Order: sequence, then C-alpha cells, then structure tokens
Amino acid sequence: MKKFNASAFTIIEVIASIGILVLLLTMSVPAYRSIRDNIALKNDSYEIVNALRLAQNRSIASQDGTTHGVYFDTTAYTLFGGDWPATSNRVEFFYKRGVKLYSGAGDQVVFSRLTGKT
Repeated sequence: MKKFNASAFTIIEVIASIGILVLLLTMSVPAYRSIRDNIALKNDSYEIVNALRLAQNRSIASQDGTTHGVYFDTTAYTLFGGDWPATSNRVEFFYKRGVKLYSGAGDQVVFSRLTGKT
C-alpha cells in the first residue's frame, strides 16, 4: 500500500496569499507615482539649467551677433536668440508629463552679449 504525501496548499491559503500581494501592490502604487514625478521634476530642472547655461554661453560668444535667453511658459520653455517673441531663432522644449510651471510663467531670462549677465 502506497502512502501519499499530503503536504499541499489549500485554496484558502492561495487566496490569502493573492490577497496579501494585491494589498501590497495597491499600497506601493502611490509611492511609485511620487518617485516617478520627483524624477521627472529633477530631470526638467537639470534641462532648464542646461538651457540657461547654453543661452549664456551663446551670448558671451555673441553667436549670431545677438543676445540669447530662455522664455518660460506653463507647459514649455524656449531657448531663443534675438528679441523675444519676434525672433525665428528659437527652440521649444516641453516639460515632462506631470510638470507645470505656475510661478514665473511668461517670464524670460536674457543674457547680455559678451558679458553674459542677466
């Protein structure tokens, strides 16, 4: 006569394990979103600093014989050369998903030729 090993999972144990996993996942989703938004904000801030440095360097080098600057809007910022908004020499960059600029929107930073001062 053969003996069977009765060590197996019951349906209740499987359902309890799945329930615990679902609970842990639902608790971690807001934390994931927060981390993702913070990374997007940090990346945008680095890109804005780089755009400001590029505009300053172009002004110091007197590229195209004009001043250069960065114009900030709620959903994008624009690197430009010459007088804003009359210039056609501009490149627009959009903020990452979930990032918007509220304070300072509609403002521009312009660097003086040869000195690079604002």
